[in-house]
Amino acid sequence: MTNTIETIVIKFNKFGDDAASKHVYEAIAKAYAQKIEKRFPDSNVEVSGANNFEVMLDDECDGRETDEYSNFITNALGHADVALMNPETGSVDTKEQWESESKDWEGDIEAQLASLVEVVRINGEWVEA
Repeated sequence: MTNTIETIVIKFNKFGDDAASKHVYEAIAKAYAQKIEKRFPDSNVEVSGANNFEVMLDDECDGRETDEYSNFITNALGHADVALMNPETGSVDTKEQWESESKDWEGDIEAQLASLVEVVRINGEWVEA
């Protein structure tokens, strides 16, 4: 491939599935877009919600790039850190650590634990799962 591609569109599944939510797939697509921008610095790289996962080079699906993107998704999901976030404070920790700390909390501890949101770290960013 040459660096003369005008537009590259990284498509992600906007509906999500059992493996990960649409937010996770969007974060992975954005991380892949950053990677591909380095290879094609003169190209306009976009991320788009779709029904599938594919890489479009100037309106044509590119099989090799789509396969690489697929591998990137699998690798990202396989190595993603999973944790729980307090949505009010943005604090992130493991389930075990939250449960350990909850012994010192006041009020309805069960409700506070239930309010924690599962997140995964994709490319250094915490994203709701």
